[in-house]
Amino acid sequence: MKKAKDGDFFLSDWLRNSNTVEFLGIWERIYNPDFNYGEYAIIKKQAGLK
Repeated sequence: MKKAKDGDFFLSDWLRNSNTVEFLGIWERIYNPDFNYGEYAIIKKQAGLK
């Protein structure tokens, strides 16, 4: 997780990162048998990924 120098967490910034979105998609495909591929495709597109 991304941690600011003053100790606060900025999850919203971390989740906006396209690399994070891609990582989470891979993680979910591997470990989540109920992974929603359709919803992930929408999120991926919104993040600017192909």
